Amino acid sequence: MMFQGRRRAVALALAAALIAAGCTSDGEPAQTAPTPTDTSVGLDTAAVATTTAPPTSTAPTTSSTGGDAVTTPPTTSDIEYLLEEERLAVPNQPSQYVIGLYGDSLFDSAREHVLFALNTGVQANVRHNGIFSGSSLCNFLTLMNDDIDSGDLWGVVIWFSGNNLAECSYADGERTFDPVRLIADMEAHLMTLGARYEEHGIHVWLPTFPLSRTGDFSGESLAPDLNAMVTRVADAFAVVEVVDVAAAVLDENGRYTETLPCLPIEPCLMVDEDGNGVNFVREADGTHFCTGTFKGAGLEDARWGTCPTYSSGVLRISLAMTKPIVEAAYSEWSADPASQDPPVTLPDIVG
Repeated sequence: MMFQGRRRAVALALAAALIAAGCTSDGEPAQTAPTPTDTSVGLDTAAVATTTAPPTSTAPTTSSTGGDAVTTPPTTSDIEYLLEEERLAVPNQPSQYVIGLYGDSLFDSAREHVLFALNTGVQANVRHNGIFSGSSLCNFLTLMNDDIDSGDLWGVVIWFSGNNLAECSYADGERTFDPVRLIADMEAHLMTLGARYEEHGIHVWLPTFPLSRTGDFSGESLAPDLNAMVTRVADAFAVVEVVDVAAAVLDENGRYTETLPCLPIEPCLMVDEDGNGVNFVREADGTHFCTGTFKGAGLEDARWGTCPTYSSGVLRISLAMTKPIVEAAYSEWSADPASQDPPVTLPDIVG
C-alpha cells in the first residue's frame, strides 16, 4: 500500500523534548543547561518570554577575502522549514539509505543532532567516522574512496571549513598557511570525488559555511570563497547539491549574530532587551554551534560530537542540513512501490 501522505513531527520537537528531559544520545544524564549571564549582547536572563518566530527571509550578504566580493543569495525555504512542526519521514529499512558524513569541528559540533535527524527522518545507516575536529578534506580521501568502493553508499555530506592544522593542508616543505591554495586543493579533490560519486549514482550534499564572529567583523572570512567553491563543484555534477545551512544561524541581513528569536518548536531560554524570546545560536568562540561553552557550562566534560546543553544553533544547523536528504529519500521511496512497507500507525509522541 502507498504511504498516504504521512507526515510526522520528528527531529526538532523530539530532540528538544529529549534534551529538556536531560537525556543524551546514549541515555546518560545530560548536564543541566545553565542560565547564560553574558550581558554583552543585551540579554535579560532573569525571565523567559513567549516564543517569537525568526525572520522568514534573508537578504543577500556580500563578503570578501581580499579579492572580488562574493554574494551569497538568500534562502527563504530553509528558514521557513525551521518553522514547520511536522516533517516528512520515510518508513523503511535502514540498509536502503547508507549515508557517509565527512567534516571537521564545525560538523562535529552539530554531529549528535544531525545523526538524530537522519535516523528519525530516513532511518539511515549513517557512517560518521569521517568527522574529526581539526581535520581537513585531504585527511579522509582514502576513507572516502573506500566508502565509494564499498558499493552500498546512497549519499554523502561533506563539510570541511579549511583548517590549517592538518599536515596535508600545506605544500611540501612549507608551514605558511595559504588559504587560496588550500581552497584550490579542496576544489580539485571534490571534483575528483564528484566524478566518482556521479559514476556510482551517489547523492552528494555540500553545506555552506556561515560567517564567524572574527570573519564577519574583520572582513577576512574564508566562508564566501568556500561557498563559491562548493557552488562550482555542484555546477559540475548532477548528483551534487549545495545546502545553504549558513542562513539558519545568521541574522536577517546574512551577518553573524550571537542570538536569534526562538523557534516555535524549541525551548526559549532567555529574552533580549526588548522582551523578545531569544536563544544563543553560536558557541562562545564565535564559530561553532554548541552553546555549552558559555560561562562554564561544562563543555570540558562533554564527549566529542555531543553538546552538554540545549543548543538552538545545533538544532537549526542539523535540520537545515538534513532537510534535502530526507526529501530525496522520501522522493525515491514514494516513487518505487516495490520498496514501500505497508502503512503503519505511528504514536503521537509530541501531541
